[in-house]
Amino acid sequence: MLHPRHASFYSPEGLRLLAAQLYPGGIFGLWSDDPPAVEFLQSLNSVFAEAESHIVKFHNPLLDCESASTVYVARTSPAGAAPVTVLQATGDVTPPEDIPDPKS
Repeated sequence: MLHPRHASFYSPEGLRLLAAQLYPGGIFGLWSDDPPAVEFLQSLNSVFAEAESHIVKFHNPLLDCESASTVYVARTSPAGAAPVTVLQATGDVTPPEDIPDPKS
């Protein structure tokens, strides 16, 4: 989050408002300079039919070293399709033990 006043955008309610602007099967993508956040991925999965995060590593010429960022990708359900829940986090993300598995 860039600023606390943007917090509502990242909430399930804010993401529902965003998803409502997409066509069926539409895709939302977000680049973050932070490591994957399990809580945000859960919010995406509560709104979108599919959501996942990807760690992107690249050479940062400003710092002259390898950097890593996160790209979140979420898709709305196609027209007439039943929602599917996918929770995927790549990289060194370990969800806390008290988070229920969405597949169970």
